[in-house]
Amino acid sequence: MNRLIQRLVDGIAGIKDEEIVSPKYEVEDGEVVLGELNDPELRRFHIFLGKVSLDFKERAKTVKGSKEVEEGAGLAHNSNKCPRCLANSELLPEKNYQGAISSLFWAAIQDSLSSGDKIKVLNSRGIGLRKGWKIVLLPENGTLSELLGIISILGA
Repeated sequence: MNRLIQRLVDGIAGIKDEEIVSPKYEVEDGEVVLGELNDPELRRFHIFLGKVSLDFKERAKTVKGSKEVEEGAGLAHNSNKCPRCLANSELLPEKNYQGAISSLFWAAIQDSLSSGDKIKVLNSRGIGLRKGWKIVLLPENGTLSELLGIISILGA
């Protein structure tokens, strides 16, 4: 099995029951509750996604913070030798992995919806998770909790 797929399977399986906590943000005005996320494996997946996002953010800070941009008066920038460019290239697979599993998670949530709710999602800005594992349809204008939810997924 591909290493990244195995990492996903093992990561989800490694989430302990006590780690599974509901998102903390309440449903906001303008958000429409479509249902609840009752699947325990998707709840594990949500927690794993948050961990991967936080780990990536910490790694990015460490890698980027420890490298200096190649300096040289009058010299052309050589991205093959620049410590910052090399450090960023080390992060690229992790960034892509995070994006891929995030897309997979939200696709799985959408797949759990009724046909009518899937159509609503197609005609909206998307969906989110709220306190009590509520799946919400996002309003046209962003809400504060949506922004905070994105920030928390990114580990900020």
